[in-house]
Amino acid sequence: MNPFTNSKLLQSMQKTLEHIRNTNSVPVTHELQSAAERAAKEYRESTVKTVEEKSKIYTKHFSSIKDATQDDRDKFLSIADREYNK
Repeated sequence: MNPFTNSKLLQSMQKTLEHIRNTNSVPVTHELQSAAERAAKEYRESTVKTVEEKSKIYTKHFSSIKDATQDDRDKFLSIADREYNK
């Protein structure tokens, strides 16, 4: 059975994907959010647009967050990149 031709299964997959898209809002602390926004702003205003410069700026701002985990780092990078690309 091909799952892409079965309408019930296709609808179920579409609902699941829609749910994933709608739950994109992962809870983050205000401290993490504001640090990511500051990092994106600083990188946007920077005259040097290299990966090294971006990493240096992001690391500086991420390091200011107390008790941050690797999961927080992933969230931080995602938020900062999203803010930078606005």
